[in-house]
Amino acid sequence: MNTDRAAAPSTVFPAELRLLLSALRARPRPQDHKRQLELLALLDVSRVLAAANKHRVAQLLWHNLRQLPANDLTQAFVDALKPWYVANALRVLSNSRDQLLLQDAFAARGIRSMALKGVTLARTLYGDPALRQQGDIDLMVDADHVLPAHAIVAARGFGDALRFDALDDGRRRWVMRQHKDVEFIRYQPSLQVVDLHWRLTRNPALFGHALEALWARGRDAEIGPRTVRTLSTEDLLIYLCVHGCATVWYRAKWVADLPQLLETQNIDWTLLRERAEAGNAVKVLGIGLAIAERWLGVALPPEARFATDCVRPSDLRMVADALNSPDGWWPGGDERRPAGFVLRYWWYQLNLSADWRYKLAYLESRLISLDDVRRFRLPRSLFFLYAVVRPFTWLARAWGGARRRRPATH
Repeated sequence: MNTDRAAAPSTVFPAELRLLLSALRARPRPQDHKRQLELLALLDVSRVLAAANKHRVAQLLWHNLRQLPANDLTQAFVDALKPWYVANALRVLSNSRDQLLLQDAFAARGIRSMALKGVTLARTLYGDPALRQQGDIDLMVDADHVLPAHAIVAARGFGDALRFDALDDGRRRWVMRQHKDVEFIRYQPSLQVVDLHWRLTRNPALFGHALEALWARGRDAEIGPRTVRTLSTEDLLIYLCVHGCATVWYRAKWVADLPQLLETQNIDWTLLRERAEAGNAVKVLGIGLAIAERWLGVALPPEARFATDCVRPSDLRMVADALNSPDGWWPGGDERRPAGFVLRYWWYQLNLSADWRYKLAYLESRLISLDDVRRFRLPRSLFFLYAVVRPFTWLARAWGGARRRRPATH
C-alpha cells in the first residue's frame, strides 16, 4: 500500500471507540481480547453503552466481552450488554418473517426480488445473525415492477410518506432517476421499515446496477428453511463500501461488515477489480479496504492495491471525524451538522469518483431535494424552480439546526 497517500488519520479515537473497533469481529482474535482488557480498565459502563448504542454494535461487543476471563469488571459490561443481544435476536425473527412474507407476495405476482443487507447479510457473514443489529428490510425489484411491488407493501400496512404511487409519470421518473428506493414505515404491531429498491445506489453513475445484472451473477442464501437470492461476494463488498462511503461510515456497524466478509469469504480479486472499475467504484472500494486494513488489522493481498492506492489521508480523516461525531448530527439532514463539516462532507462525496457523470448526478442531487419535491408540488414544467428554492430551504433548516444546538442560557 502507498503509505504516503493513505496515511492513518490524525484524529485520535477516544477509548470507547477504540474498544468498539477492537470488537467488530464475530470471530475475535487473541490480540483483540488483549486490547479489550486494556481498554475496559479505562472505561465505565455508561460510556461504553452510549458508544455501543450510537454505533449499533452492542451485540458484537457483548459477544466479544463474554469470551474474556470472567471477573467483576468484565461481568458488569457483559450483564449490561446482554439485553441488547436478546432484543436483537427477537428482531431477527421479526425481520425474517416480514421479509419472507413480502418476497412470497412479490413472487405470487410474478415479481422477482433480491435481498440486500439485513438478515440475509447477517446470516451469511456473521454466523449468528443476532450479532448484527437489525434495522430496515432492504429488497430490490426490477424498475418496471416498482409500482405493483409498492401496492403489495402498502397493502400490508406500510405507509410511504412520499406517496410514490400517487405521483404523476414525469415526477415518478424524476424520483427514480434521482433516488434508489422508496421508504415504507409500519408502526403496528411493532415499528418496521422497508426500503423498496430499484437500484443499489442513489447516484446512477456509481455502481448503479439494475436487478437484471445483479441477479444473473448473484447467489442463493438461506433464511431458516428458505432460500433467497442475494448479491455475489464481489458485488456485496463493493455495495457495502458504496453504502459506507455514502454515509461516511459514521456508524461502526457498517465498518463491522468488512472483516466478516474479507476474512470469511472467497474473493475473486480480478473479478472484483473489473466490477469496481466498470461501476466507477474503485475509490469507494479503496476507502473501505483501507479502513479494514488500517483500523481493524485485516490482512489484504497485493491485488487490493489497485483500490487502496486511490485513498488519500483526507478521505480517512473525514471518516474518522464522522465516526467521532455526535449521534445527533445525522438524523434529519445537513441542518444538524456544523456548516464547515457539511462543506467537507459535500466535497468528500463529490470526489468519490472522478467520472464526470457521477459528479453531475451528485450536483443535481444537491440542487433538488426530495424533501422539497414532497413539500412543494410544482408542476413538472417548473421543476427548475426547486434549484432556486433549495438554497433558501437549506439555510432555513441550517438556521433551525444551529438554534437547536445552541446551549440554553439561564
